[in-house]
Amino acid sequence: MGEYKGFYKIDNFHKILSKVVEIGASDLFLIPGNVPVVRDQADGKLYSIKKYFSKDINFSTLKKEDTAFLEDKMLTQRGFSSSKELQDFNFSYEADGTRFRVNLNRNVNGTGFVLRRIPPKTPTIESLDFTPMAEMRLKYMAKEYDRGLILVTGPTGCGKSTTLASLIHEMKLIHHYNLVTIEDPIEFVYKPEEVKEDFRLDNIIQREVGLDTPSFYDGLKNALRQNPNAILVGEIRTEEVMEETLSAANAGHLLMGTLHANDARQAIEQIVELLPSQKPETVYKKLANVLVAIVSQKLLPKTDGTARIPCCEMLIRTPSIVGLLQEGQIIGIKDHLRGNPDHKDEPLSYFDELRYLAKEGIISEDLAKRTSGSIKDMDLILRGIMK
Repeated sequence: MGEYKGFYKIDNFHKILSKVVEIGASDLFLIPGNVPVVRDQADGKLYSIKKYFSKDINFSTLKKEDTAFLEDKMLTQRGFSSSKELQDFNFSYEADGTRFRVNLNRNVNGTGFVLRRIPPKTPTIESLDFTPMAEMRLKYMAKEYDRGLILVTGPTGCGKSTTLASLIHEMKLIHHYNLVTIEDPIEFVYKPEEVKEDFRLDNIIQREVGLDTPSFYDGLKNALRQNPNAILVGEIRTEEVMEETLSAANAGHLLMGTLHANDARQAIEQIVELLPSQKPETVYKKLANVLVAIVSQKLLPKTDGTARIPCCEMLIRTPSIVGLLQEGQIIGIKDHLRGNPDHKDEPLSYFDELRYLAKEGIISEDLAKRTSGSIKDMDLILRGIMK
């Protein structure tokens, strides 16, 4: 590549990234044919980067040569080489002490990037604005579960990785695990924490797909040889990874991972779909043996417009849930999510979360109704006619 003379040199690029951090945006989009665009963390909407800078700065429309230059610079920092053969690719990038998860994508206009800002500190459960009901269940999971399978599910951008990171942080304080992570890319960097009184110290091995291990599957197989207490699989999306995950959980390890599913039932259905070579009833029985929790979440805007907060459904292992899985009766799982919201060891439904958030004025009643999936039922619940 010849000398680059465009606007988006590294200094200007880093100024944009610094602004993303300053305004608390969740994502930065660099797509040829458009100016840089950010997603506002508070309302989830997209805005031109021009909104946050003085008018005398000329943010020109991104061209192929602009993103080609940035591709070369970002990949070089991470030890990768730019290549025309490289298509969709995930990696991390660091600027001025802040890490970003980067998705490189080829499109009709050239090479584009989506950068997700990663908070500098590993979040705690208390810092993430969960409802009291969700918070006490996450702390219960961290304390009580040292084996089995925990999944965090939800749409893209709903904070799955952040929730998992807060859960891991809590577990580390309690158990002092040997933790192995396989991620694409590494997002939160976990640091060992020592108990000075007796020198207990957790141990952390973080591996990035494409840089430290060829694939999630290879990373997971080798993790089992690293004497782990807990294993984080950043995303479970193939048959071989799902099969290995279930086997490792069944062998007595604690497995954690994410799935793109809207709720617990859909997550279970997706697991079955990921294992087409096995009969559904076989998969249900395997899940009955190892599944301890599914946390499904979405982000909802607060009534004051200052931020979005998590709203969770939590399937927690109970005898009735195990029985339904053993019998393959997952259609009945939704009915078993309406437990006692004040009991930390019972499931938690979206309905109970939405009712709490609306009654506390944190979200609007209209949003609670629209999000619930049953406007009529939620209306009756908010009016106190139905429990």
